[in-house]
Amino acid sequence: MTIATVTELICNGCKSQLNGLVTDSVFVCDSCGQVVQIEKGKVQNFKLSYMQGKTEHQGRLLYLPFWMIPVETKMVDSDDNRLDLSMMNIPGVVYISAFYETNTNYLGNPGRDLTDIESVFELKNWTSESGKITGGARSLNNALKYARLMIIDIIDRKHDVTDSLITITPGVPKYVASPFVFDAEKFSITSTITGKTYSASIVESIHQILSEHKLTT
Repeated sequence: MTIATVTELICNGCKSQLNGLVTDSVFVCDSCGQVVQIEKGKVQNFKLSYMQGKTEHQGRLLYLPFWMIPVETKMVDSDDNRLDLSMMNIPGVVYISAFYETNTNYLGNPGRDLTDIESVFELKNWTSESGKITGGARSLNNALKYARLMIIDIIDRKHDVTDSLITITPGVPKYVASPFVFDAEKFSITSTITGKTYSASIVESIHQILSEHKLTT
């Protein structure tokens, strides 16, 4: 298998190298947690935070990137009556993977599983001691589209949305690193947040990411 070359960019904050694959649009500084998105010639900056998983785990720790997007959802029926969504437990925060997934219907969806917990996780500021993380292929604009689709799917499973108008207003997004444990023998990743295990093949660029983390397959 051919491993993609890592794109080298320099962090404006600490002048360290930004990490990312040639297919990425989001690049990360391991040293200070600076996140730079480059999309259609426009540059947007974020700060990287990470979720604190379980301290005890077996295997090699691997951080994967997600967009954490607060959302406010409103729904009106065909008669313009606003529906009460409080009893539906519609999440106020959606997690969309910043990496491209493959075959989520069969292999699972880590972002959906984080969202289904219906909890706002404690986030910590990324430092040089936190670990290593590559960039992300999915831009914020692309993630916002998926966030809307996820909310509509959640509502549709609980209420008939036919002829209803659903308005989803995103809040200020964050770029977060979520911890997984990589099992080389089983070629799987397990979230230390949700406890769910997935085939590592779910991450489209998994071989490039493992190479950058110096993890063997």
